[in-house]
Amino acid sequence: MRHVRSLLASSTALVAIYNLLCQPVMRTQACPPVTTDSSCGEHPHSGRDGSLLTWGMSYRTNSAQECCDRCKLHPKGCNSWTFCGLPICWGLDTGNNHTYGECWLRRLKDVHSNTSWRQRGQYTQEWLRRHRKARPGCKLNQPWTCSPTWVPYTSGALGGPPYDAAAPPWVTGGAWGRVWTRPQSEILEVPSAPNRRRRQRRVVR
Repeated sequence: MRHVRSLLASSTALVAIYNLLCQPVMRTQACPPVTTDSSCGEHPHSGRDGSLLTWGMSYRTNSAQECCDRCKLHPKGCNSWTFCGLPICWGLDTGNNHTYGECWLRRLKDVHSNTSWRQRGQYTQEWLRRHRKARPGCKLNQPWTCSPTWVPYTSGALGGPPYDAAAPPWVTGGAWGRVWTRPQSEILEVPSAPNRRRRQRRVVR
């Protein structure tokens, strides 16, 4: 907890802006915005998969741009980076608090593949219901303890597809160990019967 307070106290003005936009949940695609140059291939509300090169909880940078630049200089062929630009980035691993500055560097086999995404876009309603009790502070309405509505990280792939804000949205669902991400057009919200939960179905074309 002391570590979190220290991070919050030393955060830049950018974090304060993020905090204003995103607390307690992220409601729009404007949070967080793209803050890196075009060579970084940044996509807001996303986290990349791939072979891990750095452990973000102990490998930190001051900005997404710096995280991207570290990837470019990494000796082991880094082509993917994921950055936490919020005071706290909510995660399923409830034993850890992911905080501002985490920089996760990875190596992807294909920077253009849709399978390169670990999380992307907006969380499904089923996800939000499923993880409402993941962290004890959520039911007490403590800040940053409930799952946000959008993926809290920002990430990029060097040489990957550029970000297009007008592109069809993506969603993330599932649970620990079986998280999935798909175009929103492939997901159909199915109304539930009384006292039954709704569920998401994948549209079969």
